Amino acid sequence: MRFEWQLFEGGCARAQVELAEAERRAAERRSRRLAIQAISENLEGIHGRASWASGRLDVARALVKASESSYQRPSSASYRLELGTLVDLLAARREAEPRALQEVETKVQLLDASVTLGSCTARWGALDSPRHQPVG
Repeated sequence: MRFEWQLFEGGCARAQVELAEAERRAAERRSRRLAIQAISENLEGIHGRASWASGRLDVARALVKASESSYQRPSSASYRLELGTLVDLLAARREAEPRALQEVETKVQLLDASVTLGSCTARWGALDSPRHQPVG
């Protein structure tokens, strides 16, 4: 049986530990940078969806307003002039209902995009917490 014990190593083991720790810190920085980049790209996509939904909501509101005015116009004119028919009123009402439904659906999409944005923003803030800071 042979036993060796090196008395002087010239700090080689300590240098290897320090090198390993430096590599670990560099890997943590790369990981954090990639996580922030992924979150940023995700937020940009969510912001785009929210902007698109907001624009669509404006269009839906305009359609509802136009339908309501077309519904009101024949109604008041037919009562004043006694020329309108019940069929005209029902047709105008039927035209207004799908646009109102479209406005509600667009609001749901906008709220969904807002919730997703808030969730991602909360996760982003969690990355800045002390427990995610590099050790060393």
